[in-house]
Amino acid sequence: MKQNQKILFTLILITIFSLSSISAITSASLYDRDSFTVRAINYLALGSQITGIYDSFPVTGASVLYTFNQIDRSSLNEKQKALYDKIKNNLNKSANLINSSDGFSSNIQLPITFESFLYETSDNSKLKYYELNNQFKDISPWFDFRTQLYFSNNVFGYTQFAIKDKLNYSLRDDASNFDLNLNSLFSIPKGGTSFEIYQPYKIGISIGDEHYNFQLGKNRLSMGSGISGNFFIGDNFIKQDYFSFSLLSPIFSYTLNVTQFDQQDSSLNFASISFNGKQQYRVMHKVKVNLLKNLSLDVYQGAIYQVDSLNYRMIIPFMYVHNYFNFKDRKIISEGDEANNILGFQTKWVLSKSNEINFIVTFDQIQVFESGEEFPQAYGILLNYKRSKTLGDGIVNESIEAVYTSPYLYLNEKYDKNSDSSYTLNYNYDHIVGNNYGSNDEIGYSGYYYGPDTILLNYNYKYYDVDDWSLGSSLTLRIHGTKGINYNNDDNNGDIIDEVLSNIIVGTPETIISFTPNGSIKLSNNLFISSYLSINYIKNHYNDTSNDSFYNIQGKIKVKLNLF
Repeated sequence: MKQNQKILFTLILITIFSLSSISAITSASLYDRDSFTVRAINYLALGSQITGIYDSFPVTGASVLYTFNQIDRSSLNEKQKALYDKIKNNLNKSANLINSSDGFSSNIQLPITFESFLYETSDNSKLKYYELNNQFKDISPWFDFRTQLYFSNNVFGYTQFAIKDKLNYSLRDDASNFDLNLNSLFSIPKGGTSFEIYQPYKIGISIGDEHYNFQLGKNRLSMGSGISGNFFIGDNFIKQDYFSFSLLSPIFSYTLNVTQFDQQDSSLNFASISFNGKQQYRVMHKVKVNLLKNLSLDVYQGAIYQVDSLNYRMIIPFMYVHNYFNFKDRKIISEGDEANNILGFQTKWVLSKSNEINFIVTFDQIQVFESGEEFPQAYGILLNYKRSKTLGDGIVNESIEAVYTSPYLYLNEKYDKNSDSSYTLNYNYDHIVGNNYGSNDEIGYSGYYYGPDTILLNYNYKYYDVDDWSLGSSLTLRIHGTKGINYNNDDNNGDIIDEVLSNIIVGTPETIISFTPNGSIKLSNNLFISSYLSINYIKNHYNDTSNDSFYNIQGKIKVKLNLF
């Protein structure tokens, strides 16, 4: 049987099995990390001193419902009980929507979004694109059409077609800049800005019940409990093409996620239409064990492969690719260099009601026994503390996070030998991935957004008045060493131009301090407004002491109207 026929046959079996089991809730529906339902249930879970929702996003309705059912309503205070009842009512409405006579229903949304951005620097210093608070992935389409389809509680499909401005590189080059997300609509392009119709912007299908789930689609992904980012799967792109399979139980859960990326170097001309040529596949396995109701342990293991096509051996959970060395002195690319592996652990401990600690460590390369003298150690450490409490009619969320990534985390340092006997660093074997689609190429780290050689301290405070309005602020200190990757965004492509320095935390560190007040308000069921203003102090810009310290101000106002 051909490979495509095997895949189709497997999907048919999964669908038949799904339709034979009808549950009382939309088990296959999907929730984003920042959805109100997820935030509210995680808050109530803390109040009941249990670990929250399974943190592999988008997360299924079955996982959301399981966590909700574990919450002891009698242990909550009066404000929390009111929120509990509201969430229960929303979940019941969702279940009633699906339990129609024919087992089929749909939901349509048509939002229009207006966004304005402000960028201002104190000394005409230019910022590169990756330094902007308002990343392209976070700029809303000014028009999009969304549909959700439900069938028999166990099948969920979604599509989102969007019209969005192309990436405007002039935002980074102007010393002072004000811009909109709908330049193309009013024919006032800056820097060649025009719109692009994403067909589709997001799309996918989810099949499953309370014990298993299968997803196939294009969406934003994340895996882990980090606040400023995650080591294993980071939400760093406008979309990620993936499939995932999960087994779910109260004690043990397992998730396989496979994501396909193009080459990060667009000059290699990967044929995205014919699907020919070298591609990058990120294969990530996650095993979660609930040791106690308030204590869990997650194990992550995966790799990024550079291959011509997906191979079944790549998704076997027990095939740990520990012999794919990242470094061994200066190494020329050869057979056996098709992957870059990673291993990690996460512990979540709910200390008491409303208090939670997460500790995450990842190893890109570690030395043991006889290899202990080889270099380098490549790892990352993340520790955060989260606290939620009731204040007045709303909820207060506070968090503190500390992150350290070593200079060699995610890197591989494999070289190509050129015809003139010189060597060129090949970035395709790093944990650096991306997608090449026209002028909107996105290149970035597969995991933690800021990459290697980073120290970060962050404090967040936010007050939510249920889902009607919010007000908060964040304070962040970032220190970046000379190790790292810079991207050439000036030419509207994703080519990498700077070689990776081979020193460990040397040179002049770049220091950035950011203070960002933010807020949002729900004026009606269909009208929302949100904004932030980020004040940034930058010292030793680009690790250069000759660059004077300066201030940078970035702001955003967003107005969203749901037509229906």
